[in-house]
Amino acid sequence: MHAHIIAVLLTDAEERGLGEGFGRVGIVLRRNPDRVVCTDAAFILAQSLPRRETEEGFLGTIPELVVEILDKYESPSTVADKVTEYLVAGVIVVWVIDSKNQAVVAYRADQPAQVFRLDDDLTCPDLLPNFSIPLASLFDDQ
Repeated sequence: MHAHIIAVLLTDAEERGLGEGFGRVGIVLRRNPDRVVCTDAAFILAQSLPRRETEEGFLGTIPELVVEILDKYESPSTVADKVTEYLVAGVIVVWVIDSKNQAVVAYRADQPAQVFRLDDDLTCPDLLPNFSIPLASLFDDQ
């Protein structure tokens, strides 16, 4: 599933010039004190390019979209803390993919979470116009 969502984001970026997608990547959320987190996928819109990178190879540009995939090693509270950090740092949308419940929750600052269920299409019209993927296709390989 991780590879599938990244492939979709990268294809979308390449075909329509909306930005640049990344697989597992470290992002500098703040400096002094430094806070670097690793996310499963990220997308930087074209207007935020070219991206900045640190000497260590972490993203210095805050992506507009971040994807976190819940796994058995991360507690829901750990992911919730990361979501809050992303939003405070300037990420516009955080998608949390929950394989166990076959759902994606989209978080935005100061808005209620939006839940995409198995029969929904995953969309983000304000950031990725015309992007749509059947959510069921993310879970086909389970």
